[in-house]
Amino acid sequence: MKIPPFHTAGIQVRPNKSLSDEERSSTYEIIPIKRNPCVANGLINPQEWMNIQIANLTIKPTLIHRGQKLAMLSRLNNAQINAICQAEKTKKGAMLSSSTTEIETDLSETNLTEKQKNNLKQLLQSFSDVFRKQNGRTNTLKHQITLKSE
Repeated sequence: MKIPPFHTAGIQVRPNKSLSDEERSSTYEIIPIKRNPCVANGLINPQEWMNIQIANLTIKPTLIHRGQKLAMLSRLNNAQINAICQAEKTKKGAMLSSSTTEIETDLSETNLTEKQKNNLKQLLQSFSDVFRKQNGRTNTLKHQITLKSE
């Protein structure tokens, strides 16, 4: 299989050893073996055939050969699985509570009418998931905004 540069693909794989019924009922972590092709991290219950996501993050096409080892499976214990489940519940709870929190906006020093202020607040609330609740800075993305003089 050939993966073009900067592309992802879903592929079917199978374990290189047979698994017992106990091993099949366990949850495993997918651990990539090398950086390219990049195998998506995740949790999986082993089957005879499994689907995984891989990516080519280089500028050259990558070939995947039949029988090539792409990742390892590491069996998780109950404490690890519970920690992951708890983290997911906490994340979902935080997302839910932040989406129901009303955005406090000070529009007292604007030239807007009361109706316009209410409309703006409703608009901001309806798109609350787009805006951060706290101010921050980033060096990840930089751009320049050119202002025209009036």
